[in-house]
Amino acid sequence: MAIHGNSSTSECIDKVVELVHKKISADKAQMIEQFVRTFYENVPPDDLREETADNLFGAALALWGQLQQRAEDETKIRVYNPRPEEHGWKSSHTIIEVVNNDMPFLVDSVTAALERLDVEVHLVVHPVLSCIRDAKGKLSCINANGGDKGILTESVMHIQISEQVVESHTQIAHELTKVFDDVKAAVEDWKPMLGKMSEVIGELKKSPPSLSKTEISESISFLEWMTQDNFTFLGYREYKFEGEGTNAILKVHPDSLGLLRDIDVHVFDTNSRTVTVHIDKKSLEKINFKKEKNNPNYGSYFSFEIENTM
Repeated sequence: MAIHGNSSTSECIDKVVELVHKKISADKAQMIEQFVRTFYENVPPDDLREETADNLFGAALALWGQLQQRAEDETKIRVYNPRPEEHGWKSSHTIIEVVNNDMPFLVDSVTAALERLDVEVHLVVHPVLSCIRDAKGKLSCINANGGDKGILTESVMHIQISEQVVESHTQIAHELTKVFDDVKAAVEDWKPMLGKMSEVIGELKKSPPSLSKTEISESISFLEWMTQDNFTFLGYREYKFEGEGTNAILKVHPDSLGLLRDIDVHVFDTNSRTVTVHIDKKSLEKINFKKEKNNPNYGSYFSFEIENTM
């Protein structure tokens, strides 16, 4: 039976902890209790009361199992329909479990991806754990304090979505894997992208185009504003023009950053690696492009053309 009543979050958690000490051996129960309390501490009591203590115990233990072994930088994603005979607990929803390095944008990115798949999200539980693992990736400690060596900040997700047929589980996991790869690329390359923007600003100051001082000043102020935590940099790509005028061919420079590391992500409308474009020299222009990232809406693309004087 569901817990029901007016139980608080802590009271619901206590019922699950009772099962931990009843069903788990004493040498393992203490760390699992730690996990259970961290896992459920921010879940609204109404969501906990709707479930039985056995199901809450089973859901936590399932994710705990996923947490036990993880290679460095590995993203672990599991999609399944819980069945008592197979998983030790049951749910009317499909469950997504994720263990990953903690980084910004994860929850928004995942929920946006599920929305694109036309999947309804019912619950997201997302504790962040300070973990210690051995050289082989085996978990030895959670909720480690700042004085411990080798602490890894890991994001743990339990997501309940509308029940999906088993045949769709692989696709869901594949789409989420792409999302995590995108987030990782954007986060890892954030500082290098800021550096590239600083280079553009420096170039505008050093060799300004043939525009009015007001236009140049406004452009520089806007770009500097972008670098002051007012803009999320998702990708950087450099192109090289070959040829002149309407016959100019734009080729991709290899040192791309963020989402644009992937050569198959097209900013311009093209199915090839080269594209003919027509833009004015010394221009700053803003156009829109669509990329499956943390925001499913259209993002902004800024292009800066620097004339080759060699």
